[in-house]
Amino acid sequence: MVPRKISGIRIDESDYFEDREEDETAAWRAHLVEIMSHFSTMSELTIGFLDLARFPAERRTQVLRPGQAQRALIVQWLRVEHAGEATSFILNQPDITFLGIGAVTLARNANEKDGKDEERVEEEEGGETVENDSVAIVALPPSWTEPTVRLDRLRHLCLFSDSGRLTWSHVVPLLAEGTLAELTTLIAECHDREAFVRLIGAAAPALRSLAVSFNGPGVDIDISKARSLTNLSIGLAMYPANEHVLADTVATISSAPPTVERVFLNIGPTTIETEQQLDGASLLWATLDNRLVAMPQLRRVIIIIVFDNCISMLMGMTGGSGGFVEKWKLDALNYIRKWLPLCEAKGLVEVKDATGSWTTSAFAGYNLPEKTAWRTV
Repeated sequence: MVPRKISGIRIDESDYFEDREEDETAAWRAHLVEIMSHFSTMSELTIGFLDLARFPAERRTQVLRPGQAQRALIVQWLRVEHAGEATSFILNQPDITFLGIGAVTLARNANEKDGKDEERVEEEEGGETVENDSVAIVALPPSWTEPTVRLDRLRHLCLFSDSGRLTWSHVVPLLAEGTLAELTTLIAECHDREAFVRLIGAAAPALRSLAVSFNGPGVDIDISKARSLTNLSIGLAMYPANEHVLADTVATISSAPPTVERVFLNIGPTTIETEQQLDGASLLWATLDNRLVAMPQLRRVIIIIVFDNCISMLMGMTGGSGGFVEKWKLDALNYIRKWLPLCEAKGLVEVKDATGSWTTSAFAGYNLPEKTAWRTV
């Protein structure tokens, strides 16, 4: 007899339907419904790629159910017909301690075959057509409940969504309205300042580690209310291509509470290869340097260099490309020594390398106390 509980399931149909007959596709989806209906709970559920909108409406709640995951839920790519199909599932997992959310998108219609996400939607309201620049607000089918935030045990949250996704238009605003009293770690590719500020406000009491990458101008965040914060990580890899990043970094660090012990700065190749700084950059770097050394409990300023998986294969080599990696790290160290001389004089600066993505390496592998049950997304 097959048990009703399982340690983990990963759903990934990204490559399955290419060159498949319609009956094969229908059979696969029927099997997925049967599998997901059988298991009452699972420790970890990962949605690698799932187009829920292509499933019959009456079957969707059999594939994704509230309370399904017991420890971790990771949503890398999910497409739905109704925004509420995503929010009522993702936000109603009361037992999980880890939640990772990537691309949650809205289908233009459930039967579309081109695989494109919705960008502009026409809605029928009172017989009139209304154009919506974001996503359709459509009533949930009777089989779905209205979104309820039940994440009482959530300790680690990672938001790695692209901009223009349901993640930031629907999921994050609802998260900010919930109770996040246990949340200690928050990592985010920030695409909506207002929503993110509200989220930090909801998470502030217990927040110990915060990582943010700014993806739009004027996204500086006031983190002064996070009075237990000890680790702060900021993504600078897109500077100077995105001029606002340095100014937003200075503003955010200037609001940091006195409890911060480690500041992590992720820099990229274009950051240190730029020969000329932008207008006003010298003043911003000097301000950042002064703000950092003024932090009463600051112990380290860690510069993170994130290598993708291809380059990481060369990390252990001597000479050749392996030597290039070491030279790149040295160049990064010299760059930071130039622009943060006060931090360097106090012996605060060090460089660490990491592999993968920034969201998985925001704290450079430090064994943080709150990283129990941490997951790679």
